[in-house]
Amino acid sequence: MGGETRAKVLVVDDSALIRQIARESLEARGHEVTWAASAEDALKQVESRQFDLLVLDIVLPGMDGYEFCRRIRQDPKLRALPILMITSKASVREKLAGFDAGADDYLVKPFDPAELGARAQVLLERSARTQDAPSTKTLGKLITCFSLRGGAGTSTLTVNVAVALAQLLQGQVAVADFSLERAAVPLFLDLVPRLTMEDLITLVAEVSSIDSRTLFDHLLRHTSGVNVLAAPASPEKDEQITPSLTATMVQALRQNLPFVICDTSSDFRENNLVLLERADLILLVATPDIVGVKAASTTLHVLDAMSVPRDRVQLVLNENVLRSQIGEKEIESTLRQPVAEVLPFGGDKPTAALNTGIPIILSEPDLPAAKAIRDIAIRILQRPDPEVQAADPPGLLARVRKRLK
Repeated sequence: MGGETRAKVLVVDDSALIRQIARESLEARGHEVTWAASAEDALKQVESRQFDLLVLDIVLPGMDGYEFCRRIRQDPKLRALPILMITSKASVREKLAGFDAGADDYLVKPFDPAELGARAQVLLERSARTQDAPSTKTLGKLITCFSLRGGAGTSTLTVNVAVALAQLLQGQVAVADFSLERAAVPLFLDLVPRLTMEDLITLVAEVSSIDSRTLFDHLLRHTSGVNVLAAPASPEKDEQITPSLTATMVQALRQNLPFVICDTSSDFRENNLVLLERADLILLVATPDIVGVKAASTTLHVLDAMSVPRDRVQLVLNENVLRSQIGEKEIESTLRQPVAEVLPFGGDKPTAALNTGIPIILSEPDLPAAKAIRDIAIRILQRPDPEVQAADPPGLLARVRKRLK
């Protein structure tokens, strides 16, 4: 948005005094302010006019601010509109209720007018960056993180590589959470999923009609520059994430952002085969034990059957125990694949990072594992730009099913 751009702000509050304070604060920053004393009046205004920001009280006559906020988020045309809630309700429970309804920020009365203006400006500038971010001219790189061994650390690697890339680029990247049963990616970033893949199913009648702007509006934003497409909250919805929908969502993300990193489940379901086939780079996670090496070997055989070149596969050895059962050289010899990077044992640091929602690349940047992840990100940036892949590789799923039997 920038400081020189005149934004259109709607203040929704039944208190004339609060409306006056908000108006003076926002107009001092050069913004155009309109007001409404009820949610019903505000709904009419947002349906007939375009606004850049809503400043919304919770306690209103008739419909309250929570319900109004939910209605805004349910409207595809308005769901990306920034909302700053202001209220006298200061408890954590009330704040969480506001965020759950869809608020982007929360300010407790009585407030300093300067703080209101500053918070509003931050939301406006963040929204402007979001609107400016998509570009359909360049197809971003698709990176698929995979391990056939459960608990190998694919989600940890996915999130931390994404954060490292965002840091190095000083820009934005996407993470798509296709580890459908776990649906854990938002937890690693302390994000509460307001919108998920499930909302895309109900929003769009045909998967082929998902446009990049609609998909971009469904991403969860993290301060690091990582944008998350969350898995459905309900496991029963997982089967609705079809291979066709998977391919369409990934393609739309690649039109928006320079890198799309996909977390996956530990199996060869069709969604994962699509992500492996189309990946510009596969980060294959192995652990230094019999089960981990066997899982990696099976995966490499499947990738060979899919005609995925070995140079598109980087083997990442995650030392998830203090003393490895099998050495790096023996693993390379067994798999006939070089180990691209070793993630040294990090003790309880990765678990602590998950519990706090702060990835180790941010919370423990000097940890050997964090440095190794940063090296992975650097090598990714050094790889040549991907070639545009065909939208539908002929006979992919049929060919792989046949080879897996």
